[in-house]
Amino acid sequence: MAAVLNKFSGGTAFVLVMAVVALVGCAGRKAPPPPTISTGEFVDTALGQESISMWPGCTTQEVRQYRDQAEGNPVDALKGAMCLGVWARHGEDFDKAGQDAALGLRLARRALEVKPDSPLAQYVTAALTGLWAERFPQQGLKAVPEIERLAKEAAQAFPELDHGGPDRLLGELYLRAPAFPVSIGDSALAVEHYEAAVALAPQFAPNRLGLARAFLEDEQTDKACIEYHRFLKLVDDGKPDYGETPPQSLRRACRE
Repeated sequence: MAAVLNKFSGGTAFVLVMAVVALVGCAGRKAPPPPTISTGEFVDTALGQESISMWPGCTTQEVRQYRDQAEGNPVDALKGAMCLGVWARHGEDFDKAGQDAALGLRLARRALEVKPDSPLAQYVTAALTGLWAERFPQQGLKAVPEIERLAKEAAQAFPELDHGGPDRLLGELYLRAPAFPVSIGDSALAVEHYEAAVALAPQFAPNRLGLARAFLEDEQTDKACIEYHRFLKLVDDGKPDYGETPPQSLRRACRE
């Protein structure tokens, strides 16, 4: 699941849209969006031995249950946060999705307070912070240091999590954030972290697409097209793309 950061006018703010996240409000929603495909199950030993499904589709009842059990229960707090992340991303009502993102972030931070050394809590909190920043762009730049710090901690402790998810998140952060001195945007660092994600999970299609986009931004068009066609081959072979859509700039550069 990749993240997408969009620059705002003047480069003074940006939006981090997590493709690995989306979310659910617990009140006032008529029906949940269609379930998404979980990116898999992972065990974070800092939380115990339970296999935890990453970014699943959840019902409203399930999210309410996770929310109500979140106090002192970091596993349920993170499950609720990821469900909410999925709903926020796919919600058609922008304002409602913002509320969902904020609730998901609160649950993720609650888990992080209880288990600050948990790579899963670090990663999910970084991802939900990005999604929240996308819905509340005025705070976007202020959120960058926290996203970077938590993603780096998760990448160091559990790089394989979510198919190289922490490095994928860092790659997207460096790819789309405004460059210095406004922020930390750096296409070379984006390439470095997306290459790390690909090395960890070469068959995970969003890693390939993210690396292609990073190469293109870094003006390495030949390498970008190689990775783009590897992404297309994975999807053609039945690997899920998790809703990732190649940008027109990449399609034009590779003459699709």
